[in-house]
Amino acid sequence: MIDDPNKTNLLIAMLKESLPIQTKITPYLARAMAQQSPDISIPGQCNVIDVFYTGDVGGILCCLDIGGPDIPRLIEVSVEIS
Repeated sequence: MIDDPNKTNLLIAMLKESLPIQTKITPYLARAMAQQSPDISIPGQCNVIDVFYTGDVGGILCCLDIGGPDIPRLIEVSVEIS
C-alpha cells in the first residue's frame, strides 16, 4: 500500500516522464503470459509504455509492449521491486 497520495502522484509522474522503460520479463511472468496467450511469442525483455495507479488493491500497474502488431490486448502487470 502507498500511504501518501502526494508521493504516489509524484512517483507516477516521474515514471511517466521516463517512458519507455526497458525491462526484463521474469520466468514467472513469461509462464503466466504464455498460459493466457499461448499463440504469442513472449520475449525475454520488453518496454514499459505506460504506468498507472489502481489504488491500494492493485497498486502500480505497468503496460508492457511485448512487440508486434498481432498482440490482441495490452499486457498489464504489477510493479515488482527486486
